[in-house]
Amino acid sequence: MLQSLTSHSKLFLSIFVFSFAVLQSCSSSDDEEVKDPDEDVAIFYSATLPGIYEITFAGEAGVHVYEFKADGTVDIDYEDETTDTEDWMVNDDGALVITGSVDDLFTLTSGDQSSGNMDVILRDALGEEERVDTTGTILKQ
Repeated sequence: MLQSLTSHSKLFLSIFVFSFAVLQSCSSSDDEEVKDPDEDVAIFYSATLPGIYEITFAGEAGVHVYEFKADGTVDIDYEDETTDTEDWMVNDDGALVITGSVDDLFTLTSGDQSSGNMDVILRDALGEEERVDTTGTILKQ
């Protein structure tokens, strides 16, 4: 019986050592590859979005001021001193959608909605202007 117990113990020890060696051989880069890709995606949250934000667009001088209201409307003060009121919502993908006379899509690429970078698609909802793909920043005041 002692002989049998020893061979089982040796088998268990061998499996343990082998498992430990395999785990030790995994590097941190292996851990990053296994990570859920959606875990670090920056998204907008409709519950916490209401507030005043400064938004800039690449290739444009100046800052636009967007006041997102809890009722789903947004007042926009453009750099050229024109104003607009549109509707806003956050879609199922966590992107900010502004509609009305425009059909704009804001997707965070880094940071968060209080201070982040975005990919932006700007479109005139009436079809009078072409789609503009750009980048921008958002900063909550």
